[in-house]
Amino acid sequence: GNTVGDIGFATDTKFSYMWDGVVWQRIAMGLSGNVAPRFASSPPATHQLAADGSTTTITGTAVDEQGFPIQYSWDGWSGSSVYKDDSLPSQLASNPTISSSGVVTLTPSTTAAGTFNFRLKASDGVKTAVASTEMTLSFGFGLAAASYDSKSLIVGSQESGARGLAISATGDKAFVVGTAGDKVFQYDLSTNFDISTATYNSGASIAIYSSNTYASGIYFNAAGTRMYITDYVYNVMREYTLSTGFDLSTVTNTGNTLSTGGQADAQNGVHFNAAGTKMIVSAGGTGGANSLDSVWSYTLSTGFDLSTASYDSVRFNLNGQLNDPEGIYFNPAGTKMFAVALNGNVYEYSLSSGHDISNASYSGTSFNASSQTGTTLHDICFGNNGQKMYLLKNGNPSTVYQYSTP
Repeated sequence: GNTVGDIGFATDTKFSYMWDGVVWQRIAMGLSGNVAPRFASSPPATHQLAADGSTTTITGTAVDEQGFPIQYSWDGWSGSSVYKDDSLPSQLASNPTISSSGVVTLTPSTTAAGTFNFRLKASDGVKTAVASTEMTLSFGFGLAAASYDSKSLIVGSQESGARGLAISATGDKAFVVGTAGDKVFQYDLSTNFDISTATYNSGASIAIYSSNTYASGIYFNAAGTRMYITDYVYNVMREYTLSTGFDLSTVTNTGNTLSTGGQADAQNGVHFNAAGTKMIVSAGGTGGANSLDSVWSYTLSTGFDLSTASYDSVRFNLNGQLNDPEGIYFNPAGTKMFAVALNGNVYEYSLSSGHDISNASYSGTSFNASSQTGTTLHDICFGNNGQKMYLLKNGNPSTVYQYSTP
């Protein structure tokens, strides 16, 4: 029998082996005779960690030409800081786990945005191969870091009086309404969330509201199965259902409407919480107390059913920053609200309780887009988990502009 430590030579492979009590282990014959492993499948050069804290994976599969087993490990760095299991980067909530096949599972922080370099290491016990991935964690809706992508879409050929804009959840469709075309106009994006790849889909665009409607805003729920259109003259919001999400050919008018003339005169923007039980409407004008430049809060006892909406007797005045507020948008948690002004400014507000405007306050953060929008900025929406912001200009010609908001 064999004894632990026995050494043998195999004439077929031309390698030496040592018995470990269970199997014969190949012996590396000095550094000069050993070749480092190589990555047959490299991990990606960059990777976006999930902003919601959910795990993501990257894979790097290494091989050893001499047949030695591969052992995986990791380290990382950012500037002069070096990271490993006992000293994690702030962007990770726990130690990465690495399977025997090189699958790395990463659990991100939910608070610490930033970037670091992650190194996947594959060793044969003597030499090591290394592959690097730049890891980024960002939470989107970063107005302070907003920058113009130099990408735009002219929609004036279809809607010269464009006032309302929406982007589908998957970023493959954009929708525009206004005061001239009496339609919901659809644009298809060949690259998700890249507005420069959008083309007008005349076959999908439909006339669903009458010529005496002054459409000023459009909103879809996340599934795209509910759609709402605001009216800045008659102050009547209309509700529609779509049996297939974001498919305009499946639209049905529910007949449900909401008149806000007693509170929000000159309806512009509208936004709901995820459950559809809280609705915020922006309105402006100069017609007296009911036309103040504010956002107004409504509760729906049945989610997304306008027939169950009631005014909360709560409004938040924006005229410390802007007059005649146009479109509004909230992050999913409802802790950030964005409001746009005709002069090209976007303002950010903080809410300590999601979608509760009674505790809203101006964050001090704003972004000026007048170099693109001039003085006819009318609507705002975000996409790609808040990583992209879209602004709609009315006239000369009506145009959608795209920005990065990491």
